[in-house]
Amino acid sequence: MIKAIIFDLDGTLYPRTSSLYLSMSASIRQWFQDQLGMDNIDFGSYFEQMKAAHPTPLEAIQALGLSTDSFHANAFGKLNPELHLVPDEKLRLMLDGLLAGKFIVTLSSRRHAVNVLKALGIEPCFSGVIVPGSEWNTMSKLDAYELIRRQGGWKSEEMCVVGDD
Repeated sequence: MIKAIIFDLDGTLYPRTSSLYLSMSASIRQWFQDQLGMDNIDFGSYFEQMKAAHPTPLEAIQALGLSTDSFHANAFGKLNPELHLVPDEKLRLMLDGLLAGKFIVTLSSRRHAVNVLKALGIEPCFSGVIVPGSEWNTMSKLDAYELIRRQGGWKSEEMCVVGDD
Protein backbone atom coordinates (compact mmCIF):
# COMPACT_ATOMS: atom_id res chain seq x y z
CA MET A 1 0.00 0.00 0.00
CA ILE A 2 1.30 3.47 -0.92
CA LYS A 3 1.63 5.64 2.19
CA ALA A 4 3.44 8.67 0.72
CA ILE A 5 3.30 10.35 -2.66
CA ILE A 6 6.03 12.83 -3.54
CA PHE A 7 5.28 15.34 -6.28
CA ASP A 8 7.61 17.51 -8.29
CA LEU A 9 6.21 21.02 -8.72
CA ASP A 10 6.98 22.91 -11.92
CA GLY A 11 5.87 21.05 -15.02
CA THR A 12 4.09 18.41 -12.92
CA LEU A 13 1.31 20.12 -10.99
CA TYR A 14 0.85 22.57 -13.83
CA PRO A 15 1.92 22.04 -17.47
CA ARG A 16 5.21 22.99 -19.11
CA THR A 17 3.13 24.95 -21.63
CA SER A 18 2.01 27.34 -18.87
CA SER A 19 3.18 30.92 -19.13
CA LEU A 20 4.62 30.52 -15.61
CA TYR A 21 6.82 27.62 -16.70
CA LEU A 22 7.97 29.53 -19.77
CA SER A 23 8.73 32.62 -17.67
CA MET A 24 10.59 30.52 -15.12
CA SER A 25 12.69 28.86 -17.83
CA ALA A 26 13.57 32.24 -19.34
CA SER A 27 14.40 33.62 -15.89
CA ILE A 28 16.74 30.69 -15.13
CA ARG A 29 18.46 31.08 -18.47
CA GLN A 30 18.86 34.86 -17.97
CA TRP A 31 20.29 34.40 -14.48
CA PHE A 32 22.96 32.02 -15.76
CA GLN A 33 23.76 34.35 -18.66
CA ASP A 34 24.12 37.30 -16.28
CA GLN A 35 26.29 35.33 -13.85
CA LEU A 36 28.60 34.14 -16.61
CA GLY A 37 28.70 37.54 -18.37
CA MET A 38 27.99 36.07 -21.78
CA ASP A 39 26.17 37.62 -24.73
CA ASN A 40 23.20 35.90 -26.41
CA ILE A 41 25.23 34.46 -29.28
CA ASP A 42 27.87 32.77 -27.12
CA PHE A 43 25.46 31.74 -24.38
CA GLY A 44 23.02 29.68 -26.47
CA SER A 45 25.34 26.80 -27.30
CA TYR A 46 27.09 27.02 -23.91
CA PHE A 47 23.76 26.71 -22.08
CA GLU A 48 22.84 23.55 -24.03
CA GLN A 49 26.24 22.01 -23.19
CA MET A 50 25.80 22.98 -19.55
CA LYS A 51 22.35 21.35 -19.40
CA ALA A 52 23.77 18.13 -20.87
CA ALA A 53 26.62 18.07 -18.34
CA HIS A 54 24.47 19.13 -15.36
CA PRO A 55 20.86 17.90 -15.59
CA THR A 56 19.58 20.29 -12.90
CA PRO A 57 20.31 24.00 -12.50
CA LEU A 58 21.51 23.42 -8.94
CA GLU A 59 24.12 20.92 -10.13
CA ALA A 60 25.37 23.53 -12.61
CA ILE A 61 25.41 26.20 -9.89
CA GLN A 62 27.48 23.95 -7.64
CA ALA A 63 29.89 22.99 -10.45
CA LEU A 64 30.39 26.64 -11.44
CA GLY A 65 30.75 27.86 -7.85
CA LEU A 66 27.74 30.19 -8.10
CA SER A 67 25.33 31.20 -5.34
CA THR A 68 22.18 29.14 -4.77
CA ASP A 69 20.69 32.00 -2.75
CA SER A 70 21.21 34.41 -5.64
CA PHE A 71 19.72 31.87 -8.04
CA HIS A 72 16.58 31.42 -5.92
CA ALA A 73 16.20 35.15 -5.29
CA ASN A 74 16.63 36.17 -8.92
CA ALA A 75 15.34 33.25 -10.99
CA PHE A 76 12.26 32.59 -8.83
CA GLY A 77 11.88 35.70 -6.66
CA LYS A 78 10.61 37.83 -9.52
CA LEU A 79 7.97 35.33 -10.65
CA ASN A 80 4.34 35.83 -9.67
CA PRO A 81 2.54 32.48 -9.99
CA GLU A 82 -0.81 34.10 -9.22
CA LEU A 83 -0.56 36.04 -12.50
CA HIS A 84 -0.15 32.81 -14.50
CA LEU A 85 -2.16 30.16 -12.68
CA VAL A 86 -5.74 29.82 -11.46
CA PRO A 87 -7.18 27.50 -8.83
CA ASP A 88 -7.51 24.00 -10.27
CA GLU A 89 -10.57 22.37 -8.71
CA LYS A 90 -10.09 19.06 -10.54
CA LEU A 91 -6.50 18.82 -9.32
CA ARG A 92 -7.58 19.65 -5.76
CA LEU A 93 -10.28 16.98 -5.81
CA MET A 94 -7.85 14.40 -7.19
CA LEU A 95 -5.26 15.23 -4.52
CA ASP A 96 -7.90 15.17 -1.77
CA GLY A 97 -8.92 11.71 -2.97
CA LEU A 98 -5.44 10.30 -2.44
CA LEU A 99 -5.27 8.71 1.00
CA ALA A 100 -1.48 8.75 1.25
CA GLY A 101 0.57 11.63 2.65
CA LYS A 102 1.48 14.09 -0.07
CA PHE A 103 4.75 16.04 -0.29
CA ILE A 104 6.40 18.48 -2.67
CA VAL A 105 10.11 18.09 -3.47
CA THR A 106 11.38 20.86 -5.74
CA LEU A 107 14.65 22.51 -6.65
CA SER A 108 12.95 25.92 -6.65
CA SER A 109 12.72 28.24 -3.66
CA ARG A 110 10.25 27.64 -0.82
CA ARG A 111 8.54 30.96 -1.53
CA HIS A 112 8.00 30.03 -5.18
CA ALA A 113 6.70 26.57 -4.26
CA VAL A 114 4.23 27.90 -1.71
CA ASN A 115 3.04 30.64 -4.09
CA VAL A 116 2.43 28.05 -6.85
CA LEU A 117 0.45 25.83 -4.47
CA LYS A 118 -1.61 28.83 -3.30
CA ALA A 119 -2.27 29.98 -6.88
CA LEU A 120 -3.49 26.48 -7.79
CA GLY A 121 -5.62 26.35 -4.61
CA ILE A 122 -3.95 23.14 -3.42
CA GLU A 123 -1.61 24.21 -0.61
CA PRO A 124 -3.67 22.46 2.12
CA CYS A 125 -3.38 19.15 0.26
CA PHE A 126 0.30 18.73 1.14
CA SER A 127 1.97 17.59 4.35
CA GLY A 128 5.27 19.24 3.50
CA VAL A 129 7.32 21.21 0.99
CA ILE A 130 10.97 20.18 0.82
CA VAL A 131 13.42 22.53 -0.91
CA PRO A 132 17.24 22.63 -0.95
CA GLY A 133 18.79 24.28 2.05
CA SER A 134 15.96 23.51 4.45
CA GLU A 135 15.98 19.95 5.73
CA TRP A 136 17.80 18.76 2.63
CA ASN A 137 21.28 20.06 1.84
CA THR A 138 22.39 18.17 -1.26
CA MET A 139 21.63 18.61 -4.94
CA SER A 140 20.01 15.17 -5.27
CA LYS A 141 16.27 14.78 -4.95
CA LEU A 142 16.92 11.18 -3.90
CA ASP A 143 18.26 12.53 -0.60
CA ALA A 144 15.03 14.48 -0.08
CA TYR A 145 12.98 11.35 -0.83
CA GLU A 146 15.05 9.43 1.73
CA LEU A 147 14.49 12.18 4.30
CA ILE A 148 10.72 11.89 3.82
CA ARG A 149 10.92 8.09 3.99
CA ARG A 150 12.87 8.14 7.26
CA GLN A 151 10.68 10.79 8.87
CA GLY A 152 7.53 8.86 7.96
CA GLY A 153 8.97 5.51 8.93
CA TRP A 154 7.99 4.08 5.55
CA LYS A 155 9.57 1.42 3.39
CA SER A 156 10.70 2.47 -0.09
CA GLU A 157 7.98 0.33 -1.69
CA GLU A 158 5.36 2.31 0.28
CA MET A 159 6.29 5.52 -1.55
CA CYS A 160 5.59 6.86 -5.03
CA VAL A 161 7.26 9.77 -6.86
CA VAL A 162 5.35 11.75 -9.50
CA GLY A 163 7.30 14.09 -11.77
CA ASP A 164 7.63 15.46 -15.27
CA ASP A 165 10.94 13.75 -16.04
